[in-house]
Amino acid sequence: NEIVTLKWGSVRTLSQNSLWWVYLTWCINEGGLKEHGHFFPETLHDNLKKHLLSEEKKDDATTTDLTKLEFSQFFEKADHFIQEFFEIDTNPFWDEHKERYA
Repeated sequence: NEIVTLKWGSVRTLSQNSLWWVYLTWCINEGGLKEHGHFFPETLHDNLKKHLLSEEKKDDATTTDLTKLEFSQFFEKADHFIQEFFEIDTNPFWDEHKERYA
């Protein structure tokens, strides 16, 4: 008697993953999260996933298994949370990203 959970859909892409880590680093170094006690992208990632994913999943929060769409939704929630909670304007990051990669 074993329960097996299958998940359909492709997992997040490498470009999504790369953008996520660049974004977290920007939030810390350029966005001012050091003033709020965030010094490492890995720790910020852990805090965000625990806060944002545990609302829905109610178990160990992980972004590893998210589909492309789910990861995009998580990213948007995280960006909104950072803007609202820490009062950090992330628009300069997104403007720079669009300028470089559009």
